[in-house]
Amino acid sequence: MGDNKDNTNKIMHLNMIQEVIGRFSKNSFTIKSWNITLLTAFIAYGLQSDISEENILIVTIAFTLGFMFLDWYYLNLEKSYRNLYKAVNSIKDDSDIDFSMEFHRKTDEQSDYKVNKTGLLFGISRPIIYMFYGVEIVFLILFLII
Repeated sequence: MGDNKDNTNKIMHLNMIQEVIGRFSKNSFTIKSWNITLLTAFIAYGLQSDISEENILIVTIAFTLGFMFLDWYYLNLEKSYRNLYKAVNSIKDDSDIDFSMEFHRKTDEQSDYKVNKTGLLFGISRPIIYMFYGVEIVFLILFLII
């Protein structure tokens, strides 16, 4: 047979991990969509009612920060599964594939591969968080105060 090895288990496991990563990407987009929708609705409602602009600003910034931390959480999970993908991809022998989807193995658990840990602050340090939510907060302040 030579160098052609049967990697069926490895390919199946990598596909499973890729599906999870894809769902996290969709969740991040959905979070951003809901963020914009709810903020727009609340600003429209607030400006039509007798709610002060300062109170609208406080609530909308709270909304934004809540969605930002939720997006940050999903970015951390996505990075953890990308690390798992790399670890599974590095396995040479197809019989060593255990189809585990855990990226945070206990130290006493035997494993044939090492998954790099994702730091807690990874997601919050990503430029998309600052570009999207930072610009949104600046816009809210400028729109509602000035």
